[in-house]
Amino acid sequence: MRTALFTWLWARHNQGTFILRIEDTDSKRFDPASVGSITSALKWLELDWDEGPEVGGGHGPYVQSERGAIYRCHAEHLIGAGHAYRCFCSPARLADLRRRQQSAGRPSGYDGHCRRLAKRQAQAMADRGHEHTIRLAVPDSGAVQVDDLIRGRISVDAATLHDPVLLKSDGMAVYHLAVVVDDHLMGITDVLRGQEWLPTAPYHWLLYQAFGWDVPAFVHLPVILNPNGAGKMSKRRPPLVDGAVMPVHVDEFRDAGYLPEAMFNFLALLGWTADASEEVFARDELVRRFDVRSISAAPATMPYDKLAWMNGLYLRKMDREAVLAMLHPFLAEAFGRTPSQLSAMPGLTIVVGELVDRIRTLSEAPAWLEWLFADPAGLDYPDPDMLLARKQDRGTSVSLLKSAADTVAAMPVFDAASLETAIRDTAAHSDTKPGLYFGCMRAALSGARASLPLFPIAEALGQDKVATRLRHAAQVLEAAGHAAEV
Repeated sequence: MRTALFTWLWARHNQGTFILRIEDTDSKRFDPASVGSITSALKWLELDWDEGPEVGGGHGPYVQSERGAIYRCHAEHLIGAGHAYRCFCSPARLADLRRRQQSAGRPSGYDGHCRRLAKRQAQAMADRGHEHTIRLAVPDSGAVQVDDLIRGRISVDAATLHDPVLLKSDGMAVYHLAVVVDDHLMGITDVLRGQEWLPTAPYHWLLYQAFGWDVPAFVHLPVILNPNGAGKMSKRRPPLVDGAVMPVHVDEFRDAGYLPEAMFNFLALLGWTADASEEVFARDELVRRFDVRSISAAPATMPYDKLAWMNGLYLRKMDREAVLAMLHPFLAEAFGRTPSQLSAMPGLTIVVGELVDRIRTLSEAPAWLEWLFADPAGLDYPDPDMLLARKQDRGTSVSLLKSAADTVAAMPVFDAASLETAIRDTAAHSDTKPGLYFGCMRAALSGARASLPLFPIAEALGQDKVATRLRHAAQVLEAAGHAAEV
């Protein structure tokens, strides 16, 4: 998705055309569900495409498995021009060739066995139905030079290359042929792709030369490394940070509660820098300033902490109603509530501002809101001692909780500001520091040592629940004291 985002930015920066093409020529590895995953991820990040599936355009079809006749025609053209040939070697012979090369310590690759067949003989065998592939005839010598906008000129000795398959025995093109033909026919001028395709670039350059076509500008993007810098990020082996499995696939970031705006900003800076002093950019500013020549050729290390920080920044900039709407799926899954039930909870609106100040991703929200969805009769306190007022014994803390409950129950008007005033008055009349009340009340209402502020929590719960929960906490603490004495 980082590659797609860079490509989108470069297309928009140049008022160009961003094309989505589904490259599914590898039928053994192709998963039809992946197409939906790709388009869903692009839409989530608002990477709109000008041509491609769901949009159409003048260069379709945009699914390579539907373009077989085009590739076969171009493969035959290469044979006629002497740049390709038919290969009738069986899988068994090729496997044996590989074993012998490996045993001899030589690089594995095709030995050109069928290249020596006369063109007429090869055509006759094909006409008789002999199964075969079509291979590119790589020159025996000379330099193959590929220009890359961030890596410069890359030169490869043709003698080190082998003759790759262009068309498989089932008539389907392999990536090398399909991508070159499609890029030419679709008018592609700039190709951004991962550096794992760099070893194949010489073959593509040779294909462009064989067809007599202009070669597009290439940008081979560096890989993204795991947070520790050891090995590239992989869906098969997701990275661990502090023992936690981190997201890798776009769907996983979305499900973990990252915002598309934050992901867009973050990915744009993963290997590209506009200004070292700036990190937060609006989308149109990134389009204006993006230049592929400023992409680093060195691998980028995935900084999850920076992404979480940036996501929190974008969360705090959002309208609170919009945040609530985005929180609903996470709260519904965590607490078994329907969207309509969540919408009917005014307490969420009361605390959303305090919540947003403390979370970095939407998925962190449920852990901060368990108190709001707990049993109205009271909480299960993992350690009753958490209810103790600071530096006070059990008896004093129980008295504080009971006094606070009585104060709450007697209030004619109940909200955060009124509750704070009432508790401060109660503390003054008993010659007690208000902070002693606040500490044990906060633990009693939230059931946690670290929570949202006391008074928004209380207002969100409502007067009856607050009074009930305070009395329940006093009972739990008192009972714990009796148990300790026994």
